[in-house]
Amino acid sequence: MHLIVAHHGLWGVPGHLNYLLSEIEKLKAEKNLYILNNHRNSELKTYDGIDVCGDRLVEQIEETILELEATGLKVTMISFIGYSLGGLINRFAIGKLYAKGFFELIKPLNFFTIATPHLGVKKKPGNAFSYVWNNSVGFFTLRTGLQFVLNDKDFPPLGADKEPLPLLLAMCDPRGPFYKALKLFSKRILFANTRNDFTARFTTSAIESTNKFKKYRTVVPNPEKYPYIVTIDESTKKEPERWTMLGISYAALFTVLSPILVPFIVGFASYNLMKRRNYRLKEAPEIPLANDWVVNHFAEKVEIEDATELNSETVIPVTVERGEKPAEADSAAQMRTVIPPYKPPTQLPELKDSLACRQWMVDTLNSVGWTKCFAGITYTNAHAAIVARTPAMHEPSFHVIDFMIQEFFSE
Repeated sequence: MHLIVAHHGLWGVPGHLNYLLSEIEKLKAEKNLYILNNHRNSELKTYDGIDVCGDRLVEQIEETILELEATGLKVTMISFIGYSLGGLINRFAIGKLYAKGFFELIKPLNFFTIATPHLGVKKKPGNAFSYVWNNSVGFFTLRTGLQFVLNDKDFPPLGADKEPLPLLLAMCDPRGPFYKALKLFSKRILFANTRNDFTARFTTSAIESTNKFKKYRTVVPNPEKYPYIVTIDESTKKEPERWTMLGISYAALFTVLSPILVPFIVGFASYNLMKRRNYRLKEAPEIPLANDWVVNHFAEKVEIEDATELNSETVIPVTVERGEKPAEADSAAQMRTVIPPYKPPTQLPELKDSLACRQWMVDTLNSVGWTKCFAGITYTNAHAAIVARTPAMHEPSFHVIDFMIQEFFSE
């Protein structure tokens, strides 16, 4: 049996993935699937930290496998689908499972992330807005927020490192279990929004240093079947975007309604702040420093098999065909970018140099090899639309889900 583990995003609920999982459910009998949609990290519990949520997920996976075995069903393969924060929780969970020897018994098949902030959400320092943002995210989203902006020090020193590491850096380290677990999967596929995603920007969800979609012309390889799946034409510079009538209408509407909207937004924010404060004081679990286990699964020497001696700046993305019919092959190949594995850098940068740390994360994460797919969704909130979080509102983006499922089950 193939177990598919799905996880929603920050302050999310399992229902956010209902449409995507219902489409996968249609293949349940044919593919011998069992779908586990995590329900132990809903809403405010996602603020407890990526590691705490990851531990809960590991427990639920192990319990689910035992329950299935009790009914005579044996799990032989496992895949992960992570939406937004869920992708980071899944990355932590597979590191913990790796340390337990889990993948010696169960084959890791697909690791799939959708609009996941792999690099965190820390802003480039140097201005007042970045300072306020980087120091307030933890206030609004508690411990998970601190991890998002790499302001946490939850991991013990690894190997020769002299100081504790932020969680997201530790999860990128080629010497540690999280990186090793990620490399085991047969396929690693990510989907990133190229526009209109103000929650997980393109660079962090696509694991890229820059957003080339802002510079070059966007191309839709198959506009009839997948109008929101896009790529870029680097031979043509992008024309400056102009205000559309729709954009002007939205701006005018907001201006007219601002006397009503602003107090509502302030009141809503205040209510949620109080809700989070009460959670922190009354319900949030005590967070033990229980991450010492990672030290026992840490190697100073990194053994990379079949890896090219390249760094991420010299890797030339290539496209591949996956058995499509000849008439469809060209456009299908253009709809994905494949980064082949290469030898990663192992020397950690100075933790005070946030730009060097971010580039190191880009280089190490890309070195495992990824298939990258990009969505150019025109909705104002593409972060919700990419998984059709509200199907009645996001019906035009259903074909993005169709393409995801095609990639997930492709050979």
